[in-house]
Amino acid sequence: MRLPFIAAATTAALLASPASAQINVSFGQNERDGVCYFSVKGPGPKGGSEQFTLEFSYRVKDGNLGLDLKANSFPKAAKSDPEKNLNVKLETDAGNSKPSRSGGYESGYYQRIWAGWGAGEPSVPVMDLLKKAKIVHVVADGERYGPFDMQIKTLPWNSLNNCAKRVRGEPVN
Repeated sequence: MRLPFIAAATTAALLASPASAQINVSFGQNERDGVCYFSVKGPGPKGGSEQFTLEFSYRVKDGNLGLDLKANSFPKAAKSDPEKNLNVKLETDAGNSKPSRSGGYESGYYQRIWAGWGAGEPSVPVMDLLKKAKIVHVVADGERYGPFDMQIKTLPWNSLNNCAKRVRGEPVN
């Protein structure tokens, strides 16, 4: 007979909790062709779109972590040399990454900065940052973009890691 009392007490506690305790989480995640994606929105570029989308991609077969910082209107990307190699890094509330192995500007459907840290070991420290970071800035070509709120510490890492497990056919926690 204790079960109805416990259920009633739990219900009363939930109803009494303040509205400010609600969490509104906004992110995107998906998987295509063995690549896992996690994305969030943040403030857009100077003179361009209102919002950027910051998207991390993780290629499961080799552990390569990539980044896309994209907007419909990104003036610096639109007028920059697409052949220029950019060193891109993440600044986070948990530490900073090493510069990417490769990166650049691209204009097409989106105007964007892209970056990749490389397969395997070079991507591990950046994945470790995503395990601890809540706020991320992207630094490239003398500019600092963001802040991008990862919503909950570990959310990007958990999303990419669990997706990779599903792709490999492993159990997901």
